Amino acid sequence: VRATIADAFKFADVVITSGGVSRGNKDYIKEVLEELGELHFGEMCMKPGKPSTFATVKSAENQPRLFFGLPGNPVSCFVTFKLLAAPAILKLAGMGSLRSPVYPRVDAVLCQPVQMDPVRPEYHRARARWDSGRIVAESTGFQRSSRIASIAETNCLLEIPKASGTLAKGTVVKALLLGGLRPEAEGFPSAPQAQTALGSCKRRRVGLLLLDTAQSSKVTEVLRASLDGPELREERRPKEAEAVKKVVESWCQEKNGLDLVLVLGELGVGNKDAEVVDTLRNMVIAAENVADLILHEALKETPLAMLTCTVAGYRHSTLLATLPDAPGVGQICKLITS
Repeated sequence: VRATIADAFKFADVVITSGGVSRGNKDYIKEVLEELGELHFGEMCMKPGKPSTFATVKSAENQPRLFFGLPGNPVSCFVTFKLLAAPAILKLAGMGSLRSPVYPRVDAVLCQPVQMDPVRPEYHRARARWDSGRIVAESTGFQRSSRIASIAETNCLLEIPKASGTLAKGTVVKALLLGGLRPEAEGFPSAPQAQTALGSCKRRRVGLLLLDTAQSSKVTEVLRASLDGPELREERRPKEAEAVKKVVESWCQEKNGLDLVLVLGELGVGNKDAEVVDTLRNMVIAAENVADLILHEALKETPLAMLTCTVAGYRHSTLLATLPDAPGVGQICKLITS
């Protein structure tokens, strides 16, 4: 175990293991980490994931490398990876500011009673969906940490407090959204179907928000041409979170909002970029299929598209999407409006 972990740190910035962190006779991970580096914690007051371990090991250049020792049970490993390792990796990759959350934290209404644990707070696996103007969450069933079925369709983790008793059906709890919401059978209320999200925008109202980094007049001309037909509003704002938020709020009102809002400008790994991206993500209900389409098309232009952050989602009945400041943006716009 010692040799394997030491070898891994010779080339990796982050090392993740599963198992070997509890109190068994052959759980050597913590002992090895105390020899190789600094063990910051070896237990957490949470369910599942109590034996989760975090340590740092110095590189040859004296730079700290991260180690996450996750529990061996599959569900515990899944939950702790999502809560501990994945956010750290995304932050190291430049996604968002250090203090911004990786997962949207929202209010969710319980679809059934949920038993609380009197000793530890729990991250309860559930399926969240949009229903009649609110987010509701349905438990994935028995939550034992070895039950893989409980994570098969999980798209959120419910924050269940440490207490005795049961939370009643209809109780509002905090939920961390790990993926896109499931829509109602007829789609998100007052919004177009996700599969044809922008299908009729050629006859509707569109807002084009140009960030101060969107310098290419050719790109904006192509974009305007691809939007030929609908009523088009256009504004330019500095790449600042509050300035962008004000425009989006005015264009995406619950009543009489625009049908589509496009934000044009490079949103990469800088602090201002992260603030704008975090603000937009917190304002919308994610439409992951649209974001995937934008990224797929942008990668045809340049592999550097992987360094940009794409946001797509609904705010009330308005679909919002960020677009790269690149020549191919016109084609992207045609695809998502066809």
